[in-house]
Amino acid sequence: MERVRAAKRAPGDDPLFALTPEDLNTLWEKEKAQSRIQANPRDSTIPCCVTTRKTDNGYARLHIPAEMRKKYPSMPDYGNGGKNNMRVFAHRLVLLATGRRPERSTCDASHLCGNASCIEPTHLVWERHPVNMDRHGCHVHGWFEVCPHTPPCLARVPFQEPDRP
Repeated sequence: MERVRAAKRAPGDDPLFALTPEDLNTLWEKEKAQSRIQANPRDSTIPCCVTTRKTDNGYARLHIPAEMRKKYPSMPDYGNGGKNNMRVFAHRLVLLATGRRPERSTCDASHLCGNASCIEPTHLVWERHPVNMDRHGCHVHGWFEVCPHTPPCLARVPFQEPDRP
């Protein structure tokens, strides 16, 4: 039996953009109910709102329920086998549900706290992919003595002098 591969999404082709503010709020309220406050793993003074749902790479995902999907017949299926339960990233949902739309459709939802499972609205911003990736210099690698990002990263690993021969 041949396996069918899920279609790749085009940049900015996120099904969340099709949802009404009311439906975004419904999903956000349900997600908040299944989350808890937890200290950031890099800085225990920063409280993150962590969802109980995770994927292998640590990012929270949720399903758009079938009854909600039926209201949006043009919403693409992306190889879900017709199950009508599209999985989407929770941190993108949070930004849209709190009224923040990206300036361009290809923006990433970026975690200022560096915690992939965090869905705290004040820890999330839309930004271009290279800026989002550059935050790893603060969150993971300790490349910068002072955070160069705007808005600044909330949690950072200590600066590490590069090894010089």
